[in-house]
Amino acid sequence: MYFEIIIELKKFGIKQEQLKTLWEMFFKEPSENKKEIVLTSKLDGEMALYCIWGGIEMTLVFYSNGRIVISDPLNLIRLSQEEPQIRIPINAIVNKLHPQIGLEVIPLHFSLQNVLFDKCSITSTKEKELLEIIRNKDYSVVKIKKKNGEAAIVYAEKNKNIAEITPNTLLKLLETKDFMDMSIVRRDGKIMNYKIEETIKL
Repeated sequence: MYFEIIIELKKFGIKQEQLKTLWEMFFKEPSENKKEIVLTSKLDGEMALYCIWGGIEMTLVFYSNGRIVISDPLNLIRLSQEEPQIRIPINAIVNKLHPQIGLEVIPLHFSLQNVLFDKCSITSTKEKELLEIIRNKDYSVVKIKKKNGEAAIVYAEKNKNIAEITPNTLLKLLETKDFMDMSIVRRDGKIMNYKIEETIKL
């Protein structure tokens, strides 16, 4: 994998003296002195491999001054705002080498595409409805009951502190929903506040 990355970087005209940090990421032993700060060691390369074997997209980011960062999808978004860089998708290199040594190709389970599109976009009607409930400022508590791994029922709670509310008003509130629980606090003959828990089927 190390040599394959070098081959790719050489295609961009990177010189050998710029690759010291890359060598450290794959071969430099970590320091046993806890007080010594070591920026790069072979632990970086090993951690990248573990992530790749777990289906996480890992990208090697190379800067013109020789600085190298191995990044997961979340940190890659932050690195995009920095100075110009070369990016090498390490997963593609590993999947190129794996069949050559009798191992299977590793599918991606968590990638930059997941972060930017799949995980951030609301596609289904159920997801949109659930998001609207969560964002509703009238609800102080939202509980979600799942069925078969998906949100099925939502219990949304409203609390109101109103000094002069009549029983008739509360009755009208009860008639607005098919499924709800209501609790009322009464002091000195007056209704001080009430709590409504609505049951919403998604």
